[in-house]
Amino acid sequence: MQPIDPWMKSRVDAARRDLSERAQIQADEIEVVRAERVTWPDGSVGCPRPGMRYTQALVPGCFVQLRAQGRLWNYHGGRGMPHLCNSPSERLPEDVPGADRDL
Repeated sequence: MQPIDPWMKSRVDAARRDLSERAQIQADEIEVVRAERVTWPDGSVGCPRPGMRYTQALVPGCFVQLRAQGRLWNYHGGRGMPHLCNSPSERLPEDVPGADRDL
């Protein structure tokens, strides 16, 4: 994986801390699979919750994918820190029409 810029690093660190607490595992047991800036096409930032309505404007943010305990954990974010996505309608950056990705 290529070096992570400071803005993205803070989001990766936040996602790792959250997963470490959530899954009760050490942060060094969590592998960063993907970490990228994304311009999401709406306010759901790729993680829409059923019954919610979202702004239909471009939202700069991020996508962080971690691996731990034999599974992948996806974190989506806008301008703030990312959150774990448990949505049955989750969309990855490459699945979102019009989403710009900064690799």
